[in-house]
Amino acid sequence: VDIDISRAYDLPQEVHIMTNALKLRKKESPIKALSISNCLVTDESFPAIIELAMACPQLQILNLSSNQIGIVGCNAIAAYLQTPRCKLKKLNISCNKVGDDGIRLIANSIQNNYILKNLYVEGNEKQTQDQEISLEPFVDVLCNRSSINATFDSNHTLEALTYYSSCPENLAMLLKTNRNKSKWEVARRKILMTHFEGEFDLAPFGCMNLKVLAEVLGWLGKESEKREESLSAVYRLLKNFPHLCGFPSKKKMLKLQQAEEIISLKARVNTLEAENAQLKRENEHLRAANKRAKHEE
Repeated sequence: VDIDISRAYDLPQEVHIMTNALKLRKKESPIKALSISNCLVTDESFPAIIELAMACPQLQILNLSSNQIGIVGCNAIAAYLQTPRCKLKKLNISCNKVGDDGIRLIANSIQNNYILKNLYVEGNEKQTQDQEISLEPFVDVLCNRSSINATFDSNHTLEALTYYSSCPENLAMLLKTNRNKSKWEVARRKILMTHFEGEFDLAPFGCMNLKVLAEVLGWLGKESEKREESLSAVYRLLKNFPHLCGFPSKKKMLKLQQAEEIISLKARVNTLEAENAQLKRENEHLRAANKRAKHEE
């Protein structure tokens, strides 16, 4: 069921009546699409809109375009997007008063949202300048680069972000990556291009459990469109951790490490012995000098 109350003359009253009617229903509301566009909705009247949306547990499309929604409304939308009851797949908040702070709230709210696929934000300008808002907050949400785990836990669901200007190249690439049906593969690709490109840092892998490290290798080597990059990363890891292939074995590697430690300790002992002999010679020279001084006296 689709409901369109755009350009409503008395919106608050209509929303109130609909919400109460839906709450009184014995069956779950069948409404899947709700359009409240061009209704002069402000932050003050926005709580009633969210209450109506919450009364529609099957709601998948919400059109709030061409209103006057600001930071308060964005905060309410962000809270709604984080509720388990929210099943939205499309959200349109274009042509409102959403500034950079509002966009940041919306972006952060979909960090753990696995349903929303399309977001319309065009026509929202900065409050201080006559230019479009920045979409950079979505880059971090779609691909958190702080760690491998953070990248894995990023949003892999949002596929489209409509914007009057051209979408930033890195964001466009992430949105395109998210369109893959296999979210496991999406996470894998993001981790590859974020943490395993070029001369990536090997330090985190040095302290990994061997079984976990072996799993990482198998995961990286899986067939995919990024096969060349995957094999490059695998090669670099194997080159630095050859014991993963059993050549030499883990036991042999341990013996080799112990042998290296023994050689290092022996070298240290030799150095200390040489320093001790030098000190003895210097001590003897001092004693001889003291004897000559006493004899002269």
